[in-house]
Amino acid sequence: GIDMKKCSKTNLKLIGLLIAAPLALLLPAGEALAQSGSGRKETVISVQNFKVKVSLNEQTVLCSIFDYSARVLKVLVPELDKLTVLNHENTGAGSPCLGAGQCTATKNDRTFLSSGPSEENINLQVTRTRVNFLDAEKQTCMVSLKETIKTQIHGVPFFHEREVDVSPRKAAGCLN
Repeated sequence: GIDMKKCSKTNLKLIGLLIAAPLALLLPAGEALAQSGSGRKETVISVQNFKVKVSLNEQTVLCSIFDYSARVLKVLVPELDKLTVLNHENTGAGSPCLGAGQCTATKNDRTFLSSGPSEENINLQVTRTRVNFLDAEKQTCMVSLKETIKTQIHGVPFFHEREVDVSPRKAAGCLN
């Protein structure tokens, strides 16, 4: 068995999803979460689109391991500070950034910089989502705000996401 008292909140969320997912396949809609005693519900609050000019040079495009388990291709986008609610700056980056996945021999800062112009007008999509997580054992509902940014630069998809807890609430109605 799992000692739920020793699990972090992230692990509890994952355990809740792992329990609920198989039940969802067997039970009518809505019953799976009630049966499992935990779950997660996401509701999109807003989707905003912005046009931003980004500078692409050796200072703004990098492969970095900060806050990741592998070297990730990143582009620093200072304008994100004005367009987002949450902090999208990674440790040591000096500016909010977007990531395009793991750097490789063919996908890295040098190949990216040589693949297009040194400035590009990009379309940023910022999605804010309310996330409710039911903890049936504690009879609480944790409400979080998740902010997701998506764009393409030089035809490469970039992404960044942050989620922060906002407030605990009573469990009743958490997943409705």
